[in-house]
Amino acid sequence: MELKMKRIGFKSVFTFLLIVCLTNVIFSNPLTMLGLSTDTSLFICTSFSAALAITVCASYVEKLLKSKKQMITCFFLSLVVCSAGTYFLIFLN
Repeated sequence: MELKMKRIGFKSVFTFLLIVCLTNVIFSNPLTMLGLSTDTSLFICTSFSAALAITVCASYVEKLLKSKKQMITCFFLSLVVCSAGTYFLIFLN
């Protein structure tokens, strides 16, 4: 039995990076001005933007998610994984 994985398209990678970079550029400075530390504002921006970008890429670009329930589940699972990853990269590194 051969396991076949779907390849990630260039549009998905471009969309993901565009969403994450623009969100960090736009929202990290206002969060810092509100009194959060630079690390905390970067953590919040990157966690939410990565989860949003994964959901957008999976549902609209790759067309893997069909229902609203799948999109919500994907967003919250992505938020947990992305939050853990960005916490590790920002605070534990």
